[in-house]
Amino acid sequence: MNIKLLTFALALMAAGSASAATYTFGDVTDTSVSPKDALETDSGYFYVAPGSFTDWLTFSVTQPVLGTGQITEFQMNGLGITGMSVTLYMAGPSVSPFPVVFPDLNPFGPSVFSGSGLLPVAGNYYFEVSGIAGAQGGSYTFSAATMPVPEAETWTMMGLGLGLVALQLRRQGKKRAERLIA
Repeated sequence: MNIKLLTFALALMAAGSASAATYTFGDVTDTSVSPKDALETDSGYFYVAPGSFTDWLTFSVTQPVLGTGQITEFQMNGLGITGMSVTLYMAGPSVSPFPVVFPDLNPFGPSVFSGSGLLPVAGNYYFEVSGIAGAQGGSYTFSAATMPVPEAETWTMMGLGLGLVALQLRRQGKKRAERLIA
């Protein structure tokens, strides 16, 4: 009986030192401006209590977007996180390449996780941030920006514009060559 009670007490203490939180950023595609000019940014500062933690930073997109994000550990006055990891998931049925595990870009100092890429379909996504906060707790910052993927018409117009520039440069080159010969 005492062993069961001791096991229960140890499990309760271990569970008491872990924390979990969900932060929702909502729709990160800004449709209030022209879709071709939309650049939406979100950021946050997060404090975690001492012990192990897992935070979920959720967001949604209403169309495919190009995204970039960074999560940086903030070390000051005894705050620190060890074993920090960051993974990006797509909620629901995953589409390749999800989940994406971000490497720590600064293994000898405060952790820095950064990445960019295509969020291929409209839907809900989330970052899972986990680690072990020190005796004073820990903190990190999150920042992200998204921009809609250019539509086919945009690529076509850009290609035509570059083609016209190349044609004009070629014509000027021929005229210059004729003047040098004459």
